[in-house]
Order: sequence, then structure tokens, then C-alpha cells
Amino acid sequence: KSPAVMETLKAKMGSANGLAPTSLSTYISCPLKFYLKYIARIEDNSMEEDLQSNVTGTIVHSTLERMFSDYLPQGNTTQLIGTELFCKAIEPSWQRCFDEAVQKELPAGLPDIGYNYLNRVIMDEIITAFIEYEKKETVKPIEILQLEQPLSATSVVNGTTCKIMGYADRIDRTQGKIRIIDYKTGRVADDDVKVRQTATGGTPTDIRDIPEKALQLLLYKYMYLQEHPGIRPDDIDAAIFGLRYNKILFQLHVEHEPLTSAFISTMEQWLTELFAEMLDEKKPFVQCENEKPCRNCDFKKLCKR
Repeated sequence: KSPAVMETLKAKMGSANGLAPTSLSTYISCPLKFYLKYIARIEDNSMEEDLQSNVTGTIVHSTLERMFSDYLPQGNTTQLIGTELFCKAIEPSWQRCFDEAVQKELPAGLPDIGYNYLNRVIMDEIITAFIEYEKKETVKPIEILQLEQPLSATSVVNGTTCKIMGYADRIDRTQGKIRIIDYKTGRVADDDVKVRQTATGGTPTDIRDIPEKALQLLLYKYMYLQEHPGIRPDDIDAAIFGLRYNKILFQLHVEHEPLTSAFISTMEQWLTELFAEMLDEKKPFVQCENEKPCRNCDFKKLCKR
């Protein structure tokens, strides 16, 4: 890593926005991709007929945020959302919330032909399925605590400020537990959110042993606990709402020690080791050894794999 690269990297790590969980996952998956995307800031400018998946996801996320925004805490008072309130007030608002989200992202409106029309149908189906799921879930009333909430944690490694920051789509409370929820419109599987034992029967010894989506949830939980030190790790659940699936709820599952009994110290150790590696000027940004992530990578032509 050249002095210029190190300067850019340190500035990125110590900036107000820091490193997002997705950028850490990118580094773990392929250091070269991390360099191209976040340090060299090379972008894929290819055009596609259909709506970009990030725009589709943004519209769905914004719709769900708008549906619950009137039920955020007022001062120290939270509102219980049960099935009756959900069906009478929240469910009927979804079309208005969707139209407002579309207007914000696509002022000219959604195209009504080709793949973009199909995307509109898919978004309708996603939101409708979410509503049906919440109707059943609100039998156990929920309290909306925060929506699109920024979370962060900062540490100093080898004299360099290292900040991670992300946005939790929804933080609520149900049955006495706080839930940090990430909405996803893409693929999710049960194994994506499981932290399993290693082959020797122990737990992962390195952050690289954690599936990407499970790591994201662990980081959200870690950042929330850093901002709320009076809350015990056992009092927080983290989950993905897989919006394309009938199951919808994919809850983080950690099978064994040490994440269950020493969550904070374990996460701190793993992050410190990862940041130290990233800041090692003698360790270059190399291609990943596993070629599987390269199949859909924006930079596969550039790195000539």
C-alpha cells in the first residue's frame, strides 16, 4: 500500500461515515474489490433497462418506514401496535406510503412496460406479503423505537481512528426484547444468519468464519450495545426480514461460545484484528482466492479474472 493509499484508507476509516458493515464484508470477501470500490472509487457505469435493484429496494424500504413513522415514541411514551391498530390504521396507509416513496425516488413515476413493470408487480407483492406477516405478528404487540436509525462504534487501532457505521431499518420491542431489524429484498437463507460451530466443535476464531449477513447483524447489535451500555447483549435480538419469502423472519442464531457470554469483548477482538490487517501497509489489497464471488462482481473485467 502506497503512502497515498494509506492516507485515503485512514481518512475513510476515521471519517464521519466510517466504514459500513457492507464495506467490511467486501474487504473480507475480496480486498481488491474493497480497494477498487472504496479507495480508488471506481464505479460501474453500465446502463440496464430495468430498475436498478438498489432503487427498487429503496422504494420498498421507504414505504415500510413511512407506514410506521407515525408510531415512533413521543418523548418517553411509546405506542403499542396490536393487530387492531395495524389493520385499521397502518395497513390502509400502504398505498399512499408507496406512492410517496416512488415520487421521491422516481419523480417521473414507475415505467409501465417491460421489466420495470414487472418490478412494480414484485414490489406490490413484497409489501402485501409483509402486511400479511405483520397482521399475524402483531398478536404480540410491538413498540416501534427507531426507524432508519444510524448506529456507530469507534475504536483506535495502532493510533488510527477506526469507525464503523450503519443504518438499522427498524428497531422495535416485543415480548420484552429489543429487535434490530434489517429489511432485505434480495436472497436470504437460514444458513446466512447462523454462526455455527467450527469443524473441531468450537466457535469461529476469526471474523472471516462468519457468514456475511450474520456478520452484518452482529455488527448492528455490537454498535447498538456500544451506544446503550446499560443494556445486556441477551436482551437484544437481531434479524433480517427477508421480504421475498413467506417466512420473512430470519433471526440471528449463534450456536456456542464465546459470542453468547462475552459478546462485546469478542467483537472488539475480531474488529481490532481486522482493522490492524487493513492498516498494515505491507499487506496489499489482493484478489480473493475463491472465484465464486467474482461471477457477479462489477470489477471482474478490470481485474481480468
